[in-house]
Amino acid sequence: MTQPIGIGVIGMGWMGAVHSRAYQQVPVRFDDAGVRPRLVICADEVEARARQAQATLGFERATADWRQVIELHDVQVVNIATPNN
Repeated sequence: MTQPIGIGVIGMGWMGAVHSRAYQQVPVRFDDAGVRPRLVICADEVEARARQAQATLGFERATADWRQVIELHDVQVVNIATPNN
């Protein structure tokens, strides 16, 4: 049985998009993993970038406030893909 796992990504620049696409590949590449990533929410300080990621990558929600990602009960994994500075 495959269980959904809620994903939240903070930082939707190049690396956030790469990680999001990788989550989409889990059911294909690891069909026996027993989990199916669900792209719940993405966040970026530039709201337009978050909305674009939502539209192109299939996130259910988008926000400019990273705190919303960590507050959602249906997010089990928080991927921080922001610059390291």
